[in-house]
Amino acid sequence: MAEGGPEQKRKKSGHKCCSAAQCKNRSDNRDDVTFHQFPANDETSLTGHRRDLKKGSIPSIFKWKKEVPDHRGVRLEERTKRIETNKKENFIKITSQVEPIQYSSQHSGLNSVEDAYIPQLQNEIKELEEQITALKLEIFKSKERERMSKFDLERFSGSDEDINFYTGFADSQTLLKLGNYINSDASKLIYYSYVRDRTDSISSVDTFPYLNKMSKKFDSHVGAKHSLNPVDEFWLFLYRILLGLFKRDLAHRFNISVSSVSDIIITWSNFLYVVLRSFPCWSTRQKIKEHLPEAFKGRFESITYIIDCTEIKVEKPLCLEAQSELYSEYKSHNTYKELVGISPNAWVTFVSQLYGGSISDRELVEKSHLIDLLEPPDLIMADRGFDIQDLLAHKRVKLYIPPKRQSTQDQFSKEECFETMSIANVRIHVERAIRRVKGWHIFDQVLPLAMNGVVNQIWTVCSLLVNWQKTALTG
Repeated sequence: MAEGGPEQKRKKSGHKCCSAAQCKNRSDNRDDVTFHQFPANDETSLTGHRRDLKKGSIPSIFKWKKEVPDHRGVRLEERTKRIETNKKENFIKITSQVEPIQYSSQHSGLNSVEDAYIPQLQNEIKELEEQITALKLEIFKSKERERMSKFDLERFSGSDEDINFYTGFADSQTLLKLGNYINSDASKLIYYSYVRDRTDSISSVDTFPYLNKMSKKFDSHVGAKHSLNPVDEFWLFLYRILLGLFKRDLAHRFNISVSSVSDIIITWSNFLYVVLRSFPCWSTRQKIKEHLPEAFKGRFESITYIIDCTEIKVEKPLCLEAQSELYSEYKSHNTYKELVGISPNAWVTFVSQLYGGSISDRELVEKSHLIDLLEPPDLIMADRGFDIQDLLAHKRVKLYIPPKRQSTQDQFSKEECFETMSIANVRIHVERAIRRVKGWHIFDQVLPLAMNGVVNQIWTVCSLLVNWQKTALTG
């Protein structure tokens, strides 16, 4: 057979003719046509690759031959027509079973069938709208139930009484002010568990990189992803210190693991220790005079600060040396001892670190570096046990304490009794401030020794958070 192709020179070795009927093409008169023959091997195609034609195939379509009908195409067309006919018959059968809608002749000017369906469609639309409203109400109730089941800040944000009960803050607005202030830093916290797992040893120096300015060793916002946002972690921390709830209880309330609760408590203790200490708590004499309560006006209006010591109980350690350091003769128990200073309006201005219960008041004042903050002519009021006149004399600061008896046989004079009573009436405010600090119920229990690495931070945070509560005295 002949096939068109590019013109090419051939070496003539006999003529080749096209075997198609009535075709006059030959190799000697058509140099632009190439001639091929059917391969002897049926498996090989004309191109030399796979077989293109069926076995035994020969040319069969010519213009003089009568067309043979395509029986397969005819069958396919008949099948398509039969399917369409069945569809029409089924539609007629279904519509015949529907009851005809009665309509009045007044609709003759309009499409009567469409007019008759309008009221029915309107009723269906109304029913669907009612269903949508009911579903929206159900979704709202479901979201409300979900919100009420969560023990987070959003649930109690509308009740100042609940906010005060669970956090100690006066109202939600005050709580949110502090929360918004620390939120930007809280979102970049380096958690304690991350540091612990990546350091060879844990000590008081490198336990928390944010506290000790080691954040360059670690990337910010690292560690396991926490399911709680920073606001709810702050909320959980306040629960722990104010209500004294156990970690397992908090884990169930917030739907997290106990280890996550511990991680949050340790991390936030250190974080808030840094943040709250950065606030200006030390009052100037001018500010103290501007907010001086009525109880101090007159005889005690020159007093700038009132100091006192307090103790919190701790478990008995196994080490005998630690026992002797922590044992308090005053409490007959192992304790931590700390120094607290307030301004006359009961604003907590100074909080020392925790020391063993065996330390004396004088030694505690020296180690706390309180004297470095005093300036002449400050006047400090304290209990009669603070024998620190010589320490204050170097700073030209005066000490105001109640009269002391020289021996057990001595009796106070009438003037000394009134002096003691008048001093006690104003010095009691520092005891009230300390009582407010101990109002954080985490200190109700005997503190476990396992809290030794974080108890100092928690005590300081609790002491400074008192300033965010309702004021005890007003100027």
